[in-house]
Amino acid sequence: MVYKPIISCEVREVVGEFQSNIKTAEQVATLMGQADLSLQKVIGKSLNPAIRTTLSGNDKAQQVNQKLIQVVQQFQVSFEKDAENIRSVAHEFAANDAELKKNFETQNLFENPLADILDVK
Repeated sequence: MVYKPIISCEVREVVGEFQSNIKTAEQVATLMGQADLSLQKVIGKSLNPAIRTTLSGNDKAQQVNQKLIQVVQQFQVSFEKDAENIRSVAHEFAANDAELKKNFETQNLFENPLADILDVK
């Protein structure tokens, strides 16, 4: 299986064109948001314990179910933060890309590279 980065910054050609993949990051964050809503629905459902019996297994099952709900809630909160972080970082990358592109365009760094290295203009 080949894994591709969700957020990438790649230099294209020697002219200094930068590009981040904000569209892919937004798609992933949106899918994560949808999954997060599903988790919230699961957490919100109430369990109807068997209260008319005195079996000790029922008490244990209730405790286990409550613990599971707590674990899922913790996961859901972290998952929600991760989705928002993906969006945030993608926007930061896009802003950095725009700034780098602007700097490369205004600096003419590749016009005369030898002169730039030797600081001779």
